[in-house]
Amino acid sequence: MLDFAHAAEYLTAIAQTSGADGSLLSPARLAELRHALKHSGSAAVQPELCALVATQPANADLASQLAYLETREAQLQYPDFIAEGWPIGSGMVESANKLVVEDRLKGAGMHWTDANVNRLLA
Repeated sequence: MLDFAHAAEYLTAIAQTSGADGSLLSPARLAELRHALKHSGSAAVQPELCALVATQPANADLASQLAYLETREAQLQYPDFIAEGWPIGSGMVESANKLVVEDRLKGAGMHWTDANVNRLLA
């Protein structure tokens, strides 16, 4: 699974790419696509993204951003992940790392060797 916020960053980069009339997508349309990605999956947004990229054939960065999402299509099935009860963001893990592991390892006066840290983490 690709962290939803990470996928949304790529979607935003595509939407905010400058075209002939400004950004390729309005902020409102970008919000709609993020919602569709989260609740309907990548198949709901891929056709529009492909059409946008096709309007900018000389923009290699834009094509690269789309390719990144296309190659991870199986990792973008957020409705399925949500239905299975999986978190689609990494915030909980990052928070647990900070609140549990980091606080325990970085307490005042604590000194750890690699061998001791591995045992503590286990």
